[in-house]
Amino acid sequence: MSEGRVEKPLGPGTIDTGALHPLGYALCGSWTMIVFWFSCFVAWVVKSLVLRYGGMRMYVKARPWFLGMILGEFGMAVVWTLISAVTGAPTPEFPWQ
Repeated sequence: MSEGRVEKPLGPGTIDTGALHPLGYALCGSWTMIVFWFSCFVAWVVKSLVLRYGGMRMYVKARPWFLGMILGEFGMAVVWTLISAVTGAPTPEFPWQ
């Protein structure tokens, strides 16, 4: 066993996927991942950097800020949808639709 790494025993009925998550295989061909793969990649990189250089304490401190960013994006989508419903203007769309 190497230092700092826990090795899983491989036996009958086990699958070693290494660093790849099995759910990634199922989602890789979906429309959402084709369109938003870069956003997911950036989120993963930022999370990895925060955990590596700031530790769990920094991760817990940063989590409300990132959740606020997500909630703010969702909130603005709701605001613009309500504005377009009241004014009769078309709602903003993704440029690739």
